Amino acid sequence: MSKSNRSHWRKHLKKRRQRLPNGKMWESQDYHIRLQFNGKQRWFNTQTADLERAASVAMRFYEHLLVLGNWESARQKIFPKSSPSKGELTVGSYVEEVLRKSAKNERTLQIYASKLRTLVSALFNIPHSPRTQTTCRKSHSQWLEAVNRVKLSAITAEGIQVWKKNRIQLFGTTPLNEQKVRRTIHTILQNVKALFAPGLRRLVADEFPPNFFADNLLQEGIRITPYVSKIHNLGEFKDRVLEGLWASEAPVEREAGKAILLALFLGMRRGEMDTLNWKQIDFSTRQVAVCTTEFMRVKTHGSERTLVMPSWLCEFLQADRECHPRDTFVIHNSILPNPGLKTSQHYRCFRIFCHACKWLRDNGIDDPNPLHALRKEYGSEMNRCYGIYAAQRSLGHANIQMTCSTYVAQKQRYVIGEAE
Repeated sequence: MSKSNRSHWRKHLKKRRQRLPNGKMWESQDYHIRLQFNGKQRWFNTQTADLERAASVAMRFYEHLLVLGNWESARQKIFPKSSPSKGELTVGSYVEEVLRKSAKNERTLQIYASKLRTLVSALFNIPHSPRTQTTCRKSHSQWLEAVNRVKLSAITAEGIQVWKKNRIQLFGTTPLNEQKVRRTIHTILQNVKALFAPGLRRLVADEFPPNFFADNLLQEGIRITPYVSKIHNLGEFKDRVLEGLWASEAPVEREAGKAILLALFLGMRRGEMDTLNWKQIDFSTRQVAVCTTEFMRVKTHGSERTLVMPSWLCEFLQADRECHPRDTFVIHNSILPNPGLKTSQHYRCFRIFCHACKWLRDNGIDDPNPLHALRKEYGSEMNRCYGIYAAQRSLGHANIQMTCSTYVAQKQRYVIGEAE
């Protein structure tokens, strides 16, 4: 290897710069070189930040490329233990690499991976049996293996477009059903797109172009429906909860009433109520600290907030605390939390939440998730009394767009033409 050859390769090496889908620029730490072979140009990562070593690696790679006639074979000669290329990556290998290397919340990544498998299963007509049935565990394993074997290169924009059209035609029998189907499609594609974020792709393979898979995901435009309030008299609804559930002698009904009040008057999520402990409540200032604890991690950084209870709710909870001085959690239940569970969501108060949802449906909250709808009622009241910014902060949203679009109902009445 002569010095003149290294000088030739050094001139063509550069720190690769890419514009990501979010508009920001990303610059690699390693030296890259753009090579042309068999009429195609591709970037090659030398996997080193040392210029002299990068020149040597690039020259040896090109020599192997001329002899072997295959890009991937030449790459394996230089980096025999490196990650597979985009063409060789399968659904299973990509998910496995992301879970192994990424420092993101594993439970969130598992949700993204589940949506990817759902999409791939539909695209390639891989039959799926519910894994909840004991008799179907074997068939679920077979389905999982079949989905994991699918190559990422086989997923195309045309296939996704056909799947979207067929799903809408099959399930969108009415305008309302079509709206629900489009929301489902949008959710699946958003989750899959998040799994192929630029930062996660770089952990797995270097050959991913900046816009890989994001361009294939033809986002389905959906109309976000503003929330319509179901509770027209908050005081009357509170009395119904206190008389119908809180005053009951059945423990599950009393705790269900407590969950309803926490969601309606503090806007708390299920996970936040599920592991809310007495240490998070300051009765002297009537404040509730929603934060990461040993039992629960908050949803996002913006979810950490301090809420102020109404005086009557503070008195009720203080009396309840005196009746159960040894209990750790505000909602009493014999089931302990499982913070170490990473593959699925675990609610220690699952039975209580189900009872609360049934009571809410029986009392006019006809929502797919009635307990979560109470957060929207809370956000609507906060917006009416203190403004949209206060509603966003109290709900723990990262941005105000989410609060405006789906969590705030119009409480004011604008009427013209009525006689005064």
